[in-house]
Amino acid sequence: MKKKIRTILALMLLLICVGAVGFFSAKYSTSLFNQPDSKNIKKVLATSEENSKESSNEASSESSQEPENPVVPDTQGAEMMANLDVPNDGSQYPELTQEIEKALNKDTFIGSVLVVKDGKVMLNKGYGFADKSQNIGNSFQSLFYIGSVQKSVTAVGIMKLVDEGKLKVDDPVSNFYPNLKGGAGITVRQLLTHMSGIQGRKKPNVAMTHQQVVEDIVNQTVLKDSGQWHYSNDNYSLLAGIIEQVSGKGYSEFIRDTILAPAGLSHTGFYDTFNSALFHANPYQKANTDPYQLASISDASLSQEFGAGNMYMTPGDLYKFNQALITGKLVSPESLAEIQTPGNSKNGYGFGMYMSNDTKYSHGVLGSYNVLVLTSLDAKDAVIIMANEKPEFDILKVAGSIYEAAKKMENS
Repeated sequence: MKKKIRTILALMLLLICVGAVGFFSAKYSTSLFNQPDSKNIKKVLATSEENSKESSNEASSESSQEPENPVVPDTQGAEMMANLDVPNDGSQYPELTQEIEKALNKDTFIGSVLVVKDGKVMLNKGYGFADKSQNIGNSFQSLFYIGSVQKSVTAVGIMKLVDEGKLKVDDPVSNFYPNLKGGAGITVRQLLTHMSGIQGRKKPNVAMTHQQVVEDIVNQTVLKDSGQWHYSNDNYSLLAGIIEQVSGKGYSEFIRDTILAPAGLSHTGFYDTFNSALFHANPYQKANTDPYQLASISDASLSQEFGAGNMYMTPGDLYKFNQALITGKLVSPESLAEIQTPGNSKNGYGFGMYMSNDTKYSHGVLGSYNVLVLTSLDAKDAVIIMANEKPEFDILKVAGSIYEAAKKMENS
């Protein structure tokens, strides 16, 4: 009996061992048979070691050498843009400031001035009052009507549409105004350069919509000496109307979306919001010994300057606009070249601005407001004078003298 039990236990033990061997064989058979032989293992290890060394060397090389073209954040440009929105009394540059204020005749000048040299703000300051009755002085924040300086904004708007392939500067004006007499013989370019022959209309003393202004121009216009220079706001009102036709947007909306927003112009607007805007500078005129006789500009007359002279800005925003134009934020290099090519060799007028060999300027007058922006071609140097009372000096001449004085300063 005991012998039988031992035999049964032995058989059971044998079966258990055989099962265990089968189980482990099945479990590891795939991994065992797929392993490389000893030669392959050595080859894999050697390759891995080589790759490791190469990676280590590359990492070491990269960490010890500067990139060929390092990307450097434009902190100077950002800082300069920020400095346009803070006051600067010029105390860091006393000799230059003294020369500027002598040229301005600071005791009688009423307005604000911005001077930039090599992208650095040298002066950003107001003189006199923005609102005498409330004892609010002019400052870097003061808002001024820019008059005909707006023409450069309208010109950029046209070139935005050119960049989008929606029109060409040599398109005939009749494409947009079929009822304009002689419109087939003049081009968009000639409107931009005041070479269209449009002489200017008699403006009614009533407020008008954009459409009414354009229709009034079309109905009154008689072309004379097309191809010859004749300055007329009506050229730019027609251009503003073309912007509305081609873009499908209102002029103000289009300018805000495609120019003001990309250029970061947060202190710029149109006449319908000027009087309610914070820091707007009132227009003044001299009356006997009182330099602060309040003047006025009617909404009727402002509405007539559609696309040609009813925007307002701060000095800082006017500089930002010019810098954005030069740095490619607004139009293509090809369009910029068109804007800065004079259509009239005698006076250097391009598209909304006057060009010379190394500078450009725009000038605007609207009632008591008188604005001049003079910059280098790269916009790194600039003098902006904005007055809310007619200055007692030649504004272009004074801006030029300040510009030269700043240029003569040693870099600091």
